[in-house]
Amino acid sequence: AHNLAAVDCADGQTIVAYGGQDNYQQRGKTAGPHGVQKGVVRLTARLTPSVRRPADLRWEVGHVVVNGKKSRTKCVDLRDGFERCEYDGKLHLVRHGGQL
Repeated sequence: AHNLAAVDCADGQTIVAYGGQDNYQQRGKTAGPHGVQKGVVRLTARLTPSVRRPADLRWEVGHVVVNGKKSRTKCVDLRDGFERCEYDGKLHLVRHGGQL
């Protein structure tokens, strides 16, 4: 993914990832294999003995943590005529104060 950030948790058995886009202009059109994205979402996967490669991970999709509505999130997308941010670039994830 072009905007996925992942980190292992302190428990050593969970991976947390954030990624996705707000492709608002695509809503109402034919969705892709993961549906029409509504923003950056939080995903989690457990590292179990059966996980031998990344493709073995079973991701649980959580909730949207930030959508692309500029008036609400104060995101910056400088394209003229767009009222939303797509989050279609690089995404970074950091630990700060014990939180991601």
